[in-house]
Amino acid sequence: MKGGTYINLQDEVLFVYQYPLIWFDLREKEDRYANYWQNAIAAINYNRLFTRFNRSYLTYRGNIWGLSAGDGPTGYKAYGAFHDKHDGTIVPYASIASLPFTPAESMAAIREMLAKFGPLVWGKYGFVSGFNVDRKWFSKQHIGIDQGAILLMIENYRTGMIWEYFMRHPRVQKALELAGFKESNSEYAVTPAYAEEYEALMLLPSQKTAEAFRRQKAVLIDGDLTEWQGVPSYLVDEDMNVPDGNITKVDKNKMNLRSEFYLQWDDEYLYLAADVTDDVIVNNLSPAERGAFYRTDSVEFYIDPGRSGGGAGLFKLSVLPFDTLGNVHAARHEDARPGPIEVMAPGTRVASRRTVKGYSVEVAIPFTELGISPQEGLVLGFCHTVHNCNDRSAPRGAYVRENMIAWNHLPMVWENPDLWGDLILK
Repeated sequence: MKGGTYINLQDEVLFVYQYPLIWFDLREKEDRYANYWQNAIAAINYNRLFTRFNRSYLTYRGNIWGLSAGDGPTGYKAYGAFHDKHDGTIVPYASIASLPFTPAESMAAIREMLAKFGPLVWGKYGFVSGFNVDRKWFSKQHIGIDQGAILLMIENYRTGMIWEYFMRHPRVQKALELAGFKESNSEYAVTPAYAEEYEALMLLPSQKTAEAFRRQKAVLIDGDLTEWQGVPSYLVDEDMNVPDGNITKVDKNKMNLRSEFYLQWDDEYLYLAADVTDDVIVNNLSPAERGAFYRTDSVEFYIDPGRSGGGAGLFKLSVLPFDTLGNVHAARHEDARPGPIEVMAPGTRVASRRTVKGYSVEVAIPFTELGISPQEGLVLGFCHTVHNCNDRSAPRGAYVRENMIAWNHLPMVWENPDLWGDLILK
C-alpha cells in the first residue's frame, strides 16, 4: 500500500491500474479492500506527479507524462514511477488511456505531445508506442495492445459504451457478486476496514520478543561462535526484506542471505553474535572508512535502552566484518553518539571471522555505554539488520548495497525505535 492511501504495485507500471477498468465499470463500487476506481485515480496522479518531480529529463517537461510498459530506446520495457524503472521514456497510451480518470490532465498531455512533436509521435495508426527526447529517440512501433487501450478508453470517456455492454453480461454481474462488490459512493481508495487490517499486519514484525539469558561460560570476543552453542537463537531470513525504494528484495532463487543471531549478558556486558549466511562477501571499503558501513556487506544491532526508562540514548552499532585488508571495523551510526566505536564507545569489543557459509560477528557492549544497570526482567528495544551486496567487483568506496533484511522488517526501521522488538534480560 502506497503511504496508506492506495493499493499499489511497487514498480508503479500504470497499465496495471488501467486495464481491468477498460472493461469493468467499477465506478461507485467497492469490495472489502478498495474502491478500485478511486485507487486507479490515486495511482495515475502519483505517476503524473512522479514525472513532474523528475524534470531533469527533457521528455517530462510541461504537461507530458505517462510511465508504463512500452517500446523504449533499448527495446520493450516495463517503465514505471519508481526510482530505477524510468529513463526519460514516455509511453503515450499511459496518459491517454487515463482520460476517464483524469480528463483534464490527460487531455493536456495529448495536446502537448501533438503540439511539440507532431509527426514524431503520431503516425499511420495514431500515437507511437514511446519516445525519449533525452535520447533523441521516437518509436516507429504501433503496438496493438496500446492502441486498444487508447481506443477503448477514449470511447469509455466519450460514451461509456464498452462498460455498458460488458457490464450487461450476467456472468460479469455474477463474478462481481461472488467477489463481494457492493454499491458505494465512497471517495477513498482503500476501505477503512482494510486500511486498519493492513496497518496491523504491517506492524506484526515489530511485535517480537527476544530473550538474552545470563551467560553460563566465558564469552571470548574473537568471531568464533563455538561457545554460543546451546544459546537460543533468532533468525533473520530472505523473506524479511525491509521495504524501501532503494532496496531490492532478496531473490531466493539466486542467493542465500540470512543471519542467525544470539544474545547473552552478565553484570558488565551485553553480548551479541550473528552467524551470517552470505554467498558473496564484498569488502570494498578501505580502513580509512569510519562509518556508513550500510553501503556494503555489514550488520547492525539497534538498541534502545530507554524502553524501560532511562539510559544513555539510542545505541546503533554498525559492524563492517571486513575492510579491504580483511579487518573488522565498527561505528555508532545515527544514534546518541555517532562515530567510530573506539572513540564513541571505547569499551565495546568487536570481532569477525570468515565461515564456510559466510561470516560471523561477535560483540560485547558494556552496560555503562548504554547507561543502564542490568537486571533480570529489564526490557530493551532491539533490532538486528543485515546489509548485502552481490557484486564481486564492487568499486572501492562505492555505495553498492542491494539488499537489507531485518528482524523487524518495516519501512524506515532504522529511524523508528518504536518499530523495534523487545529484548528481555532473563
